[in-house]
Amino acid sequence: MSKWLKFGIKTVVFFSYICIAIGYLVFLFPIGYLFEAFQNRTAHDILSSSDFLRLANNHQATLAAVKSFPNWPYALLMSVGIILMAWAGIKALKALIKLLNNIVAQEYFSASNEEALRTIFKMQLVTFVSDLFFASGNQLTRSWLLRVNHGASPQTWSDCVQDIYVIIFLAAIYETYRHAMRMKTENDLTV
Repeated sequence: MSKWLKFGIKTVVFFSYICIAIGYLVFLFPIGYLFEAFQNRTAHDILSSSDFLRLANNHQATLAAVKSFPNWPYALLMSVGIILMAWAGIKALKALIKLLNNIVAQEYFSASNEEALRTIFKMQLVTFVSDLFFASGNQLTRSWLLRVNHGASPQTWSDCVQDIYVIIFLAAIYETYRHAMRMKTENDLTV
C-alpha cells in the first residue's frame, strides 16, 4: 500500500472521529423542537425563520392555519428523525473506521470487514426511515404554513427515493463482498 493511500485513509479516519463527536452533540437538537412545541411557538418560529422559504406563488398562510398548525406532531417527527439520523451516522462512521483500519492493516478478507459493510448497509436503512420522518415534518410546513425548509434537515420525499438507490448500491457491494468471502473460504479449504 502506498504511503499516500495510507495517509489519506488515516486522514479520513481522523475526520470520522471528529464527525462522531459532533454526532453525539446532534442528540441535543430535539430539545429545541420539543421546547418550541411546549411553548406552542412552532408555527411562529417557522414563519420568522430564515431557514424556511415562502413558496414561489407568494401566498401567505392564513391565521387559522398558523393557529391550528400541529406543533407536537411536527416536533415529534423532526425529533425522531434527528435521533435516528444521528444514531445511524455514528454507527456508520464507526463501521467505516473499522473497515478502513482493516484495509491499512492489509486485512482485506475478514469477518470484521463483512460485519462493517453489513452495519453500513443497515444504517442506510435507518437513514431512509429518518428521512421519512423529516419529509413528513417538512410536508406539514409546506401544506399548513406554505413554507419550504432549506435549513437544517430539509429532506423531502425525493430524498427518500435517493435513499432507496443508495440502499440498493450498498446492498450490491455487501452481497459482492459476502460472495467473495465465501469463495475465499472455499478456496482456502480446497488448498
